[in-house]
Amino acid sequence: MTPIITAVLVLSALSGILTVLLLVAEFFFANYGECTIDVNKGEKTLKVNGGASLLTSLASQKLFLPSGCGGRGSCGTC
Repeated sequence: MTPIITAVLVLSALSGILTVLLLVAEFFFANYGECTIDVNKGEKTLKVNGGASLLTSLASQKLFLPSGCGGRGSCGTC
């Protein structure tokens, strides 16, 4: 019984460590910065902070689109 508990604890610790490493790497290496969204081929240009979904970024600029999927990117509307 002890080897099973040890294996579970070791795998849990490894997955926790890898999760923390990925979060730290994303913090240091993923630079989203400011992004430009071109709406209707130059009719309107929006500057938003990167890292959010397109639907969320448009909604933050008061441009609301219908989305059947709730912003998950599976319906193809946005």
